[in-house]
Amino acid sequence: MAFYSQSYALVRFLREADNGRRLGVYRRMLADGLNGNWHLDAASREVAIDRNMPRTILWNHIVGTLLFQQYIGTDFNAIEKEYLEYCRKILR
Repeated sequence: MAFYSQSYALVRFLREADNGRRLGVYRRMLADGLNGNWHLDAASREVAIDRNMPRTILWNHIVGTLLFQQYIGTDFNAIEKEYLEYCRKILR
């Protein structure tokens, strides 16, 4: 349950926080994934494209971190601080 709650809160944060400041890059990340335009190495791209290949926890961690850095940012501490502030705000 915590995973889904945190995932939901993260999506809301990316779409809504700071008057939607990250909404454009969030939408571009989704559109690029849909169109096969994520900048991945050949092995990761093959897994992403082939629906019959399993996505392991490790693959998700590596690719998810890479995509987050490419689209959202690399300063995880600052983003986490903003995210937690946003979560406190929506819980009020």
